[in-house]
Amino acid sequence: MISQSHVSLVMDELDPYYKQEKPLEEMPDFTEFRLSMERKGINYMMLVNILKYLKSKGAYELEIDKLGNFKINEFDI
Repeated sequence: MISQSHVSLVMDELDPYYKQEKPLEEMPDFTEFRLSMERKGINYMMLVNILKYLKSKGAYELEIDKLGNFKINEFDI
């Protein structure tokens, strides 16, 4: 189960890039990002679902696009 605290952890990781405190070009690739999240207790499937959720809400779109394709499709509904 994904909790709001899990979503907040991912948002906290994306926030410096969204707020332009760090350049988007310095954002880690998906593998590095995933490993960072795993160290915080968010496994691969949770991360993918959180990224899809955030993307569907229009949040962190540029940052999520930099990580990969996380659009909701018919299999997610």
